[in-house]
Amino acid sequence: MMKYVIHHHVTECSHYDLMVEEGDTLLTWNINEDDFDDFLSGLPVTGERINDHRKFYLDYSGPISCGRGTVSSCDSGFYEIKIKNENIFQLILQGDRLKGLLTIENYDNSPCRIWFTN
Repeated sequence: MMKYVIHHHVTECSHYDLMVEEGDTLLTWNINEDDFDDFLSGLPVTGERINDHRKFYLDYSGPISCGRGTVSSCDSGFYEIKIKNENIFQLILQGDRLKGLLTIENYDNSPCRIWFTN
């Protein structure tokens, strides 16, 4: 099983970063802070695929260099891939907070749709 983490990134434009381990990197999407409660309740939200992050961030909370704010983990755990094709990335999450199915539609593009179901 691979690891994932969701960070709350507090900065001028606060958001959440969803990061999933793949090889030596973390595939990363951000979710607008205002949409996060909808995401947790199972509603589809718009996400943005951003640059991959270093695996260092799986276990990191604290300040980000160059005055880019701070991050804190709001959930972490393990995942298994259920489906991965050119349009859909579905993961079964076993986290501290989230347990269920995470779906990212058009996962390699921005914008994409992201939702979670128990």
